[in-house]
Amino acid sequence: MPEAFFFILFRPLQPDSIKTASTAIRIPELSFFITTAFMFVNLCFSMYDKSKNVLKTFDKKSISA
Repeated sequence: MPEAFFFILFRPLQPDSIKTASTAIRIPELSFFITTAFMFVNLCFSMYDKSKNVLKTFDKKSISA
């Protein structure tokens, strides 16, 4: 979903010109980078334990539960 949103956001208005065509090549790379960075930040926030101020670690109890 975010990838489609960023593709629409940064889509060139005149694809027939050379300048915007070169920009259109970089669009999937840009959206992929933004999406990956957002997912990484989201993962870090979900792993963060506020009570101990540390990142949560996986132990056998949390995996089995």
